[in-house]
Amino acid sequence: MGVEVTSDRWAWHTFTPNRGEFTIETPGGSLILVDFLMRHEAARNMRDNDRPAFASCIDGPGLVGFVAELHVNRHEGRGKGIGSRLLSKALDKLRELGIRSVFLRAVPLSPELRTDLLRFYGRHGFEIALDCMDEPPGYYPILQATLE
Repeated sequence: MGVEVTSDRWAWHTFTPNRGEFTIETPGGSLILVDFLMRHEAARNMRDNDRPAFASCIDGPGLVGFVAELHVNRHEGRGKGIGSRLLSKALDKLRELGIRSVFLRAVPLSPELRTDLLRFYGRHGFEIALDCMDEPPGYYPILQATLE
């Protein structure tokens, strides 16, 4: 059963039609940080950081989104739907902005949590972007969701 909290705080750190960053934070300290920018700019940044496979995966016209961080505060309790609520709100905002592709690096707190992490993001439409395996395969996969 999910937890319904209506007092999540939104903060825009940067916002232009071609670039932005926002966070959504719960009263208990859980948060999501999301970036969006032009695909060609994101690809250039990835190439500059020795991530050519990731760069080729995102290059093209239009905007692309990135979930930079999703953190559920342990005091709020995991398994209560807080992470799902934050991710859903962020994806809805990206849809409103016309963004159709969203990426993230699935970095578990420990290797044992990898399966749970992939299952969580899979429920939200994310799949392993096989063309983007710049990280050691099998440990830090890059995930992609296509928003409709």
